[in-house]
Amino acid sequence: QAVPNKTLTLPFGLDPGDRYGESVATASRFIAVGIPGRDENRGEVVIWERTGNRTGTGDYVFRTALTGPPGPALPPASRFGGAVSLREWSDGSVLLMVGARGDDEFGAQSGSVHFFRWQPGNAASEWDFLGTSYAPEPEIGAQFGFSVAAGDAGGVAGAPFQNTFIEVKGKKPTLLNNAGAAANLVP
Repeated sequence: QAVPNKTLTLPFGLDPGDRYGESVATASRFIAVGIPGRDENRGEVVIWERTGNRTGTGDYVFRTALTGPPGPALPPASRFGGAVSLREWSDGSVLLMVGARGDDEFGAQSGSVHFFRWQPGNAASEWDFLGTSYAPEPEIGAQFGFSVAAGDAGGVAGAPFQNTFIEVKGKKPTLLNNAGAAANLVP
């Protein structure tokens, strides 16, 4: 049986270039939608909750907007929300990974990944910040957090523009520009 399409209409306006829906993820009763172009490309992630039962009936209700980790705002062009992933854990909590590929903590567009968790007993708008991860070898322009995937014990993040050295036995190491990299992360 087909489930009718539902439009997730925000309770606030969008500006040209906000890119609402550039990334989306779902787990349990939640939907996360990235808006990486919002607020001078600082970015934002909005959380929707499905009301009703698990068969798809009911509506989606806007619950919260996350703009990054607690503390000072992310710098312009961080693109927080350019990648999102949700994963329900066995205890009923839900992990949210958010990529911010333009974060400049270790140089322009070195990137970062931010972890949040919703726990049973919390209101649907209460997502606890768990921490931020950076590439094991941060590099300018690598865009760590360009892609993210949450798993049972943490997650994986991609850095498609990371330079990589390869070694072939008996030959000089070769630098592969923009060869990419992936890193396993634990919040």
